[in-house]
Amino acid sequence: MVAIVAYPLFETFRLSFTNTSMSPNFEYVGLDNYEKLMSRRFPEVIARTFYWMSLSVALKMLIGTLGGRSPERDGSRTHAVPHPGHAALGDPNRHRRLHLGLDV
Repeated sequence: MVAIVAYPLFETFRLSFTNTSMSPNFEYVGLDNYEKLMSRRFPEVIARTFYWMSLSVALKMLIGTLGGRSPERDGSRTHAVPHPGHAALGDPNRHRRLHLGLDV
């Protein structure tokens, strides 16, 4: 478990001090990457990321909620197979009698 979590974390941190892209050849550049990161529009990018994340999550929740409620638009639920105690079978207590072996 430690290898699965710790190795990628360590390797990402180590590579952040290099000028590598997708090639295996790289040079250590020290803190240059972090200086570039902070000198650019870093706060703007972070704000835009959180804005998009908030909208994305809210939209997914709205679509999921509407999709989950769509079968009960008229207030009734539809089930492919009714529960044994469902009132549609005529007797809401039938499942209790079946469980006790009183109704066969």
